[in-house]
Amino acid sequence: MLKFSQYLTEAAKFETEDLNGGHLEHVEDFLVNHGKEGLDLSLSFLDNMHNYLKGEPSEAKVSVKHDGAPALVFGRLPNKGAKNSGYAPGQFFVATKSAFNKTTQKLATTPEEVQEYYGDKPGLAAKIMAALEHLPKVAPMRGIYQGDLMHTPDMVQQTQDEEGNVGVAINPQLINYSTPANSKIGQKVINSQIGVVVHTGYPSAQWKPNAKTGQMMVNFPKREFNIPLRSFGNHPDVHVIDPRALRPNPENYSTDAQSAYDRAIKNVKIHSDKHDFQHIAPHAEHFSTFINSTVRDGTPLTFENFVDHVNQKFNKQIENPKNVKKAPAITQKRDDTVNDLSMNSIKWRQTMRIHQELTNAKNALLPSLEGNAQLNPNLMQGSISDPDTGENINSQEGHVVVLKNPTTGNDIPAKFINRPEFSRVNFSRGRFQKQQAAQQQAGEEQVEVAQ
Repeated sequence: MLKFSQYLTEAAKFETEDLNGGHLEHVEDFLVNHGKEGLDLSLSFLDNMHNYLKGEPSEAKVSVKHDGAPALVFGRLPNKGAKNSGYAPGQFFVATKSAFNKTTQKLATTPEEVQEYYGDKPGLAAKIMAALEHLPKVAPMRGIYQGDLMHTPDMVQQTQDEEGNVGVAINPQLINYSTPANSKIGQKVINSQIGVVVHTGYPSAQWKPNAKTGQMMVNFPKREFNIPLRSFGNHPDVHVIDPRALRPNPENYSTDAQSAYDRAIKNVKIHSDKHDFQHIAPHAEHFSTFINSTVRDGTPLTFENFVDHVNQKFNKQIENPKNVKKAPAITQKRDDTVNDLSMNSIKWRQTMRIHQELTNAKNALLPSLEGNAQLNPNLMQGSISDPDTGENINSQEGHVVVLKNPTTGNDIPAKFINRPEFSRVNFSRGRFQKQQAAQQQAGEEQVEVAQ
């Protein structure tokens, strides 16, 4: 088994994937795209979190994942190179993830630019406008940051329970967040003009000419997660939310959970000993979408279901009228793919056992993580309504855990999420939203979705 430093050194080749505000991988999924090296990285994350929750030395940095929208990139534009950029050095800007576009960056520095870049979506434009007006009141004089908008005044609702207790609730996207109205956080939510959770910093942002057009663009060569926010100022109009987890209470990590973790890790090591992962790479995309489908519909992670999934994907393409001429080639590709999967069926079954045990190990850690989050006085408490059952699940969305590569100094993040709960409901809510949009276009009555 590799040492911790070796885990991260091996991970260097893929730590920058989707570097600029992009996708975060589930901790159990690294092997999908990176085989044995991905497995080693997953084990490093899990082992560090196991130690973290026990109150023992750990390299992990932990934050609570927030479900805000839209994503905001904001801060002061770099000084160096600004002369040829068309922007003033240190000028404050706000953008969505368009800040990471390869060719056109929509960096709004004035209300007019907000209207120019985002005016075709009035709701989004209003949120960008609020960010442009209020975030300069607290933003550091240097640096670019990323976060999620959690609330503006029109998003805040007051609630009252059966005992007459008054609360504050927001629902920026999928998760409902609530807190007592008379609490410190509740008062910030009520009295502020904008609330933003800040989770990422880009300390080395710089102007750089586009290789094709020569146009000066902001380049983001490095990102840091779970950043301290002490450089941010205070202002009653701005609720800056720090998502970083507090020191864990080891009492929340039960002996039963620790035993379950130990069993799962032992099984991972047994199943992965001398296991060949090379069969995954040619079919990584199919394997990834299959894993997501099992989360979405509860299908067991089995080899037979994987083959069915691949067949269905290809058959859908074959049956598409637009692919009449390409149908024979698609059919041949389907048959070749299924044949290759079948030839490696034993390896695939073993890989799925490993993935399941990684999931079991992660799941053993989640109750303790959630218990610590529920005790964090800096955070609103989250819940989510299941559109299929109507059940209300009290929990945060999940956690982002970061390890630093000692060789490159870059942060490597991973998501720790209860996928049977939140990822499945996220898929389901997406399905309902699509149904709503289709019905609205058809002039039908909108389906009511529990909030």
